[in-house]
Amino acid sequence: MILPARTVLDGVSDPGQAAEAAALGVDGMVLRLGEQGPVGIDAQTARAIAAAVPPLVDLWCLPAPGSEAPALADAVVTSARTPRPPQARRHIVRVAHERLDVEAIPQAADAVWVRPRASRSGAATAFDFHLLERASRSLRLVLEIPDGAAGVETAMRLGRPFALLFAEAVWRHPGIIDLDRLEAALAVTARLNKAAYP
Repeated sequence: MILPARTVLDGVSDPGQAAEAAALGVDGMVLRLGEQGPVGIDAQTARAIAAAVPPLVDLWCLPAPGSEAPALADAVVTSARTPRPPQARRHIVRVAHERLDVEAIPQAADAVWVRPRASRSGAATAFDFHLLERASRSLRLVLEIPDGAAGVETAMRLGRPFALLFAEAVWRHPGIIDLDRLEAALAVTARLNKAAYP
């Protein structure tokens, strides 16, 4: 761990839940703009979420193909093959674990969101921590935790993340956050951050 790990919530689709998640202490939220399905939102909902959360909560926009990130986005998430969007304040590159190649990450990327490799158990062992440790020497890693609170300690101790990202592991259903699961994951993160940086 190189800094106190930040926390990011993916799949926010409701302003009320966004406000509740912010009150629990989440540092950032991913807004899936223009995406189809229950976690996809439109520009109006993105503005409502931005208005519902404190200014210190980062808003990361993951635009669907053909969509543009709104001006309210603090960061834009793209694939490694997509150049830095001109309007992006920060550029987050999103890659699957098995495609994490330090040489293929654009040098201008501010962080790399690593999705875990497929695992039947859904555990934090879905990461190759030797690979992540090497990558963390030159990249700010955002690890998507596949098992919520149960995977936080392993990921923080072995993965040296800049941030932990919670998605399906803290969803009740796609687009609906299970606030109890989120709170548990945030509590473990806060405890470990405090122990490392008293």
